[in-house]
Amino acid sequence: MGATTTGICCMALFFTMGILMVVLGCALPEYDNWYPLFVLITYILTPIPACAITRGDNYGEGSAKEDACTFMTAALTVSGYGIPFVLFNNGIILAGAAWLTIAGNTVIFSSILAYFMLYEVEDGYGNL
Repeated sequence: MGATTTGICCMALFFTMGILMVVLGCALPEYDNWYPLFVLITYILTPIPACAITRGDNYGEGSAKEDACTFMTAALTVSGYGIPFVLFNNGIILAGAAWLTIAGNTVIFSSILAYFMLYEVEDGYGNL
């Protein structure tokens, strides 16, 4: 299934809404703490292992490389959710900022998943 303009626009809208939630969790006057932006690192690094595994010659054969890339993708996703919890538990951010960041994480990681599902190609490039 190919990507449509509507699908791309919806993904961009949801990704932007997720970033807005994360920024609001940092910039609202009652929170005023920019540490939740550390989750941006996970947004950048999460798709890299998934892209690397789909470019291999033996994709889908259960290789160790495939398992390692799947583990790294899962670890980065869990880290994206864990950062706000750790910051809240240590008293660095407030509960509202943590929940806004987690809500933004959910929207952004869903957009990343939608991207991989939308660009699924039959020849093995671009799918999970």
